[in-house]
Amino acid sequence: AAPSLQPALLATTASNVSEGSASSPFGATSSGFEIGALDDLDLANSVTLGRGAGGRVLKVAHRGTGAWYAVKEILMGSSEAHKQISAEISVLWGSKRGANVKRCPFLVAMKGAFFNDGVIYVGMELMDGSLKDVLNTFGAISEVDLRCIVYQMLQGIAFLHLEMRRLHR
Repeated sequence: AAPSLQPALLATTASNVSEGSASSPFGATSSGFEIGALDDLDLANSVTLGRGAGGRVLKVAHRGTGAWYAVKEILMGSSEAHKQISAEISVLWGSKRGANVKRCPFLVAMKGAFFNDGVIYVGMELMDGSLKDVLNTFGAISEVDLRCIVYQMLQGIAFLHLEMRRLHR
């Protein structure tokens, strides 16, 4: 049987924005995020996980700890890209979420955000794989596990819609 997906509960607060050696696009300073500065990440040896209209997602190691992160690299060449990243930061991080509101365990946690040379870098927890990886490794997903996966996906979407007042595209 395929393994069930169990997301980690990771707390983040709106006051924990990293400025580091590159400036934060939000003007806040911090020490609370796992990625304290853009220089903490080994971007030169990153692996591209995917590409989209606004940029790409990289698998990047933290120089100090060796921990792996997904880093969304978004080029700020258009107002559409600026709107996209502002909405994503708001959802992942909580510009509309008060300190007393819990983070959704069905959404990846943001680990830091940086602006450098016209590019915004959003560090996020790295997922162990994709549903495609599960299918390739274990074969068909059982109905019980599929129900769990769909439940978790719907809980994440419900949180975005009901708590954050955001629609996921």
